[in-house]
Parts: sequence; structure tokens; C-alpha cells
Amino acid sequence: MRDQFEALEILTRYPQITDILTSGAENTAPKGAERLAALEQLTSEQSISILAGSGLTADGLSDFIKQTGVRRVHFGSAVREDGDALKPIDPLRLQAVRNLLDQRKDH
Repeated sequence: MRDQFEALEILTRYPQITDILTSGAENTAPKGAERLAALEQLTSEQSISILAGSGLTADGLSDFIKQTGVRRVHFGSAVREDGDALKPIDPLRLQAVRNLLDQRKDH
């Protein structure tokens, strides 16, 4: 997308579209945190949600959520065995992320 804000405005016209997976126009979501925060704010009252993904880790998740306000995150290789996207999900890594997200809900 050349203009993610314009694209968001267009996509909100289609109720069938419920999620936008994005890293905020950067290589990783943490690098795109400022844009993700702006997109999240624009969608807070919409039927469409921002799904932040790419480069997220359990270690930086709490700070990332605090910084962006995103309510939904996507994890790939960070919850897989050896951090390899082609390997199976590592239950311990997945549980660590789930625990962090559950703690955020309690606050």
C-alpha cells in the first residue's frame, strides 16, 4: 500500500473484512509501532481490527502493546520450535505469550 490510511478507509466499506494483518508499513511490527498505534486508534470504533504481526516476541510484547494500544497480535516463528517458521508450534513459547496477554487483560 502506498497509503495505509487511505487503504483502511476503503476497507472499512466492506463488512466482510474483519482484520488487517500489518506491521505498520515496516519490516517488523516493533519498527512500525507508531503507524500501528495510529491505525489502531482509527479502528477502535470500527468493525475492522488491526492484527499486528511480524517480528513480535514474548520479551517485547508488553511494551509493544503499551506503546501501540493494539488489541490483537499475530505470532508466527516466535512461537515455533527454534524460532523456525517451518517447525511445529512450541507449546511453552505459546503459553508464555498467552500468559502475557492474559496479564494485560487483568489490568
